Amino acid sequence: MRSLTLLPILGLLLPACNTSDEVTTDTDVTSSGLRIINKIEFVSPVEGQSISPGDPLLLRARIDGINYNPSLLDIELYVNDVPVENWSWLTPEELVWEGTVGSGENEAVIYLNVGEVNLLDEIRWIGNTAPEVDVQVNSNIISEGQLLEFYGVIQDEETPISELEITATLDGEVIDVEGNPETGGFFFTQGGLSAGMHYISLVVADEWEETTVNFEVEVVVGPDCASAEDTVFSLFMDESGGDVLMDSSPRQNEYAVVGPATWTLDPFGGSALDMAGGSYIDLANAPYPNIWSSDFTFSAWVNVHEMNWQENQTILQQLDGGGLGRTLVYLSPSCDGALTTYIGGQAICGQTALQPGMWHHVALVRDRFTNTVSLYLDGQLEARDYAYMEYTNGGYLIGAGKDGHSQYFNGSIDQVQLLSRPFTQAEVVEQFQAGDLICEAECASLPEEPSIWLKTDEWGGGTLVNDGYNGGTGAINGDFEWTYGTWDGALNFDGESTYVDLSSGVTPDFNYTDFTISMKVRFDGEGIEEYDRALVQLDEGRTLLYVDASCGGQLSSFLGGAELCGGPVQEDTWYHVALTYEHATQNLVLYLDGIARANGQRSWEMVSPELLLGVNRTLSTQFWKGPMDEVLFFDRALDEMEVMDIHAAGSAFCLP
Repeated sequence: MRSLTLLPILGLLLPACNTSDEVTTDTDVTSSGLRIINKIEFVSPVEGQSISPGDPLLLRARIDGINYNPSLLDIELYVNDVPVENWSWLTPEELVWEGTVGSGENEAVIYLNVGEVNLLDEIRWIGNTAPEVDVQVNSNIISEGQLLEFYGVIQDEETPISELEITATLDGEVIDVEGNPETGGFFFTQGGLSAGMHYISLVVADEWEETTVNFEVEVVVGPDCASAEDTVFSLFMDESGGDVLMDSSPRQNEYAVVGPATWTLDPFGGSALDMAGGSYIDLANAPYPNIWSSDFTFSAWVNVHEMNWQENQTILQQLDGGGLGRTLVYLSPSCDGALTTYIGGQAICGQTALQPGMWHHVALVRDRFTNTVSLYLDGQLEARDYAYMEYTNGGYLIGAGKDGHSQYFNGSIDQVQLLSRPFTQAEVVEQFQAGDLICEAECASLPEEPSIWLKTDEWGGGTLVNDGYNGGTGAINGDFEWTYGTWDGALNFDGESTYVDLSSGVTPDFNYTDFTISMKVRFDGEGIEEYDRALVQLDEGRTLLYVDASCGGQLSSFLGGAELCGGPVQEDTWYHVALTYEHATQNLVLYLDGIARANGQRSWEMVSPELLLGVNRTLSTQFWKGPMDEVLFFDRALDEMEVMDIHAAGSAFCLP
């Protein structure tokens, strides 16, 4: 603010050459005394202040003087060289004018005229809003080798984006930030940062003001590789060409790419698949275990090209099969472009929209014990909710909706993985930080060497080889076929004549040995709830495992002469079934897909240890119909976690 103070003014017209400190005349003496006016000055706004254009402006000026009549003063007010008349007295010492802030530089001048002597003051302000800068960073913690990515939007109400001065620095060095002068969008990507803290500053300035945004990113030494235990499938997308993807899990399956997908670069220097908004990866022939019957973690790296605000963009779709498949992971317009899952028939939305043109790590975790599903974006929990997963035995599509002709993902996909166990948040973060460093998927160690291990991978002949420590073989009887199982081959029972006879030389002595039975089975046919279907039968004793019609088609045991029902079994679906028995406590537990479904006290009846698979002891009824695979007997009662680990491993077993 600048003010000009002239001689005190007394009365009416005074000579302009008068230089006395105080001037009086005999005609300007009021009843209160001598009138003296020293100066007039602006008190609002502040000199040089920035005010948003269109905001109300309160222009205030104050008079320093005594014994004067405000109504007799000659005052002129100009705003941007335009005289204004509609000012008013706020008090006898202060006048005010209310207006609206204009854009750019603004100025007001006020004059107080007394004869030939003028008092004046000037004030200037700026009609401007500072640039607004919204910055998002892919993560404030990244691992060595991972890209640093940040993006955002710049806005300025008065200044075109192209006229703004934008300066960005990384650790004090100027960096180039790519931007769109029309939308204000910008992004930056750089790899090869060393371990430690890195400091980024972004300064955006218009003609009068600047906005500074500072943030830090820590580069950490990530794990050598992220866990791949219990892998169902793992598609690293390292082919760099062709339309067939190799599964890097122990199963080593091949999956077809359908549609006009092309190959592109991933964020780690390798290759990724650009789905081009019209392609998908066909996993309709789903590997075991089906995620309906297990905990699971799905993860992938994705880079969406642009959001489709008319329909969903599918990342992982489960097919119906014999049930109801849901869209497991997708980008939803109704969730503002955030990660979404439709498990349980309700949309569970993440909080953060995926930024087009940026690579993101996405993950979905299902935990059957807590009955929850969790969505993660770049290692951060986006959503968690309770959700019941409807039955389905269908496979999967990656990049398209259920019909394969809509809800395409318009972007690139890399490092797609499905595991049959629930990751903790720490494991999700570990995988995110590891980038493409996924550990080689290997077989899962069994809790101990089993006494019986029928892999059913012979693909020919009339015997099953026991790879357990008891050795020996099992004789296959009746009409049978070899078919694909949960791991390589399986023995297919015809439902009318097929059974397997395991002699006492192969089986443990159940009369004195605690035991666990574990096997993978699928019933192929109709009417599973109409007749009992034997799985494991003591040759001269009780039916240890069967599907019981009187329980409505549930997994059951008749050990001790009383049925124990342990959960319904659907047709045409692979199940992991298990039974544990402990002589000291007489405790019998039935497991279905890794979860203890029933337990009871059952007394043991002394019997011959010979076993039959797929038929009751009469050898004439209760035939199993469908494949049987990975039959395991352990000489102790495994605990719940050990049974769950066997289930989560699928059938990728190896000896400890």
